[in-house]
Formats: sequence, C-alpha cells, structure tokens
Amino acid sequence: MDNYRQVFFKVIGISLAFIWISSCTHSRITSDNSPGVVQSGTIRAKDISEASGLAASNHSPGVFWINNDSWNPASLFAINAQGDKLAEIRVSGEVNTDWEDLATFRHNGKSYIAIGDVGDNDSNRRLVSLIFIEEPPVKANKTNQIFVVKPVWKVNFQYEDGPRDVESVAIDTNRGKILLLSKRDEVPVLYELPLVFSSNDKPIIAKRLGEIKPLPKPHEAYFRLLDVLGLTEWPTGMDISPDGKYLAVLTYGDAYLYTKPDNSDWLNVMEKSPTVIPLPELKQGEAIGFDKIDQHLYITTEKLPAPVICVDIHKFRSENMLLTNQEKKESSL
Repeated sequence: MDNYRQVFFKVIGISLAFIWISSCTHSRITSDNSPGVVQSGTIRAKDISEASGLAASNHSPGVFWINNDSWNPASLFAINAQGDKLAEIRVSGEVNTDWEDLATFRHNGKSYIAIGDVGDNDSNRRLVSLIFIEEPPVKANKTNQIFVVKPVWKVNFQYEDGPRDVESVAIDTNRGKILLLSKRDEVPVLYELPLVFSSNDKPIIAKRLGEIKPLPKPHEAYFRLLDVLGLTEWPTGMDISPDGKYLAVLTYGDAYLYTKPDNSDWLNVMEKSPTVIPLPELKQGEAIGFDKIDQHLYITTEKLPAPVICVDIHKFRSENMLLTNQEKKESSL
C-alpha cells in the first residue's frame, strides 16, 4: 500500500510540476524570432481571456475582431494591433456553445462576420453552425463602443463522415466556398461548404475534400503541457488572405503559410509542404487572421496577458527566400 501511495503522489507531483512550468513559461517573446515576426501589442482586457478566433475589420483598417470560445457570453470584441479593446458586439438570440473561429467578408457592398460555432471536443455534436452578422462600423480612436446585433442568417451543417472537432474556418470569397480543417484527426482533414447567404431549414453537408499533408514539426520544442501531451501540431485557426493567394494555419507550435497558384484548389495546395513561420512560445495560440491589405498576419493566444504577434508576410518570405538561397550556395561549396 505504501508503494502505491508513493507512486500516486509522485504522479500528482509531476502533473503539478508540468502545470506550474507551463504557467511560468507563458508567452515568452524571445529576441531570436524570425525576421518579420514581432510583438505589436498585448491584450489585457479581462473579458478577452480565451481568444479563439481573429478576423480583420472591413470597415476600420488596423481593427480586428476576436471571440472567446465555449460557454462564454455570445460576444465579439474589437481590438487594435496594440491589443487595446475598442468595442463589443453582443449577438442577441445566440449561445456560445463553442465558438472557435471568425472570418470577415463582403457581399453586395456590405461587410459580414462569420462566427464558427464548430468546436466539438468529444466529436458528438449532431449539428454545428455558422452564424452571420453584419459588421458594425467601429471607430479606431474610441473605446467602450457597444453594439447589439441579431444574426442576419445562420447555416446549420453536418460533416459527411460524422462529427468532427474543428477550430479552423476560412472563407474563399473568390470561389464562394467555406473551408474547415479538422483538429483531432491524426492527419488533419479538409472540408468544404458552399458560401450561402440565407438561413437553411434543412442542414447542409460539409464535403470531405481529403487529408492534407501532415504539418511539419515545430521549429523548436517547448516544455509545455500541450507539448508533453502531443498536441503541438493540432490546427487551431485558419484564414485566407483577401486576394486569395495565401492560406495560413495556426497550431499550438508554429504558423504555416500556403501559397496558391492560379487555378489550383486548396486541397492540392495543402497536399504540399507549407512555409513554416516560427513563432515564439505561446501559452495556447488559437487565433490567426490576415489584415485587409495582404501585408500582415496577426496571431494571439488564450490566457492573459495575451501577446499580439504580427508577421510581415512579404518581409518574412523575402528573408526566408534569401536564407534558402544562401543555404543552397553554402551546401554546394
């Protein structure tokens, strides 16, 4: 009995140590980040403590919408690149069952926000949904703005091969498609929905496009509970650039950038190796989104204080290409 007791307390002690270490290593921003990757700000607002989705405003340059995930209030929050909270949208008549991602787009001259109520940790939700609201105009130089809105339309759907946990939603307005990337499958699976502009009485089916190429290992291993549990490479967020040329995927480790050649479909693109964007150690990175001028990618994490990471896409790709060419020259000597 004494031996069992010793083993029990040892397991408890190790678990507590992992949790303590994980909390102590929260969001360290190191000085050896990749070129073009910087911290632009910090989120400190207590009501944005579980950031799970991020999308740039179509109305106000430099403003981004963020949502918290499961069972938080049915609200979205506007921040700037410095992490300051500017506004709140209260979505009336809806419940935040498990809001996991956001996307913004234009249709018929109006700007909309798509809210992905698609989280399903136990893969047992018969129906998941996308909630569409019209984006209110936010003033970038003003705080404490409050908006109360009702959904304009809502789309309920199922996956053709059964329930899936998904945290990554992106809208390709050029093709009129919504992409969804599974989280907990051994190899992430890409799904597709049509982008429709009205509520549906009968659930529609998300088509399974296929498995993507397994995401590369993170550039650096961290001593976090997520890493110990083998969750580092799970996709937690996704976005498509406004010009449709790039798709970015976020994991608990790094971010990954795919470049889409003309006339290619996204599954074909994601069956190839992406460019790895090494990130600093984040507590639980889940939110990623392009700005609206195709220059930068923004990333943040759950838990406060939450750093806002800015990736200068063109600088990163330029520096990465120069490094690759230099490595090729050195290897040929």
